[in-house]
Amino acid sequence: MIYSENAYTVPAGWILTLSRTLEFHGCCSTDIFASAGIELNAITDSCQRIPVGPVNRVWHLAEKVIGNSTFGLDNHRFVNPTTFHALGIALWSSSTLKDALERLARYGKVLNNASIKTFEEGDDAWCLTVSILRDHNDKPMIAYQDIDGFFATIITICRTIYRPDYKPTLLELERAQPEDTKIHEDLFQCPVIFSAAENRMFFDKATIDTPLMASDPDSARQAEKLTAKRLAILDKDNLSNQVYLRLLEILPSGNSGEKEVAIALNITLRQLQRKLSDEGTNFRSLLDNTRNELALQYIRNSNIPINEISYLLGFTEAANFSRAFKRWTGQSPGVYRTGL
Repeated sequence: MIYSENAYTVPAGWILTLSRTLEFHGCCSTDIFASAGIELNAITDSCQRIPVGPVNRVWHLAEKVIGNSTFGLDNHRFVNPTTFHALGIALWSSSTLKDALERLARYGKVLNNASIKTFEEGDDAWCLTVSILRDHNDKPMIAYQDIDGFFATIITICRTIYRPDYKPTLLELERAQPEDTKIHEDLFQCPVIFSAAENRMFFDKATIDTPLMASDPDSARQAEKLTAKRLAILDKDNLSNQVYLRLLEILPSGNSGEKEVAIALNITLRQLQRKLSDEGTNFRSLLDNTRNELALQYIRNSNIPINEISYLLGFTEAANFSRAFKRWTGQSPGVYRTGL
């Protein structure tokens, strides 16, 4: 991989949060950012993208000034829904923790495209993994202090939208063990393993699907569409993202076939098939997965009749939707909704 500072970026909203963390620790954030090559006064829009290279230099310079290798954990103190733009609104409006964390993984590149975020079910727990890309010198492209701040932010979001005493079951970090591990343990309230092979946070299966009282499915859907557009612009070479965005837009029209999506993307049907194959997927899988995700979001909103969900997902008949839903969940839509 050829490293380019300009190819990998983070949103300015996260940078502004970092500046407040530095001020919290008694530092002049303007001076530290300037030393790293970032003019804070030039950031006029939180949607701006800042290259990861200078951002990493800020983290490293700040640690030298503060003299504390765990200061990144304090970034969570200054995060709010608008820090992550539309994605933040979608996370805070999610129906369940699983819903929120799946969105986080899907749109993780919007937060930082120098890492790959996945959220997967294991035997005993769900796992959020942050795999950091490496530069041509095999050095991580994201500072470990940034990863500290990221996971601190994730657990803070979980506690905000679910319950204040929520805790993960385990946290694994690639970073070296700090002199005082109690700071991490007190914040996350779970065992923390350092010098791990991956950066991973584990979540209890028993609570991951608990309905959230403050959920707002309509706001979440609208915010997700805006986030999908932002991701499509940021990751324009990834055709799967482009297809997903188009499906979000056209599913209710019923014209969600492969040919219609190819036309919407201004490519031939053969080009669509070939490029998706190169990415290890195909249109049928993307359509089915998109409908599955949306169906679970819609079904949790009791204000949306099941027949309308069928329409929103582009099914011509409600019976077709019911069969698909039972294939996804093992239950009919009505039975599933009753059990929520």
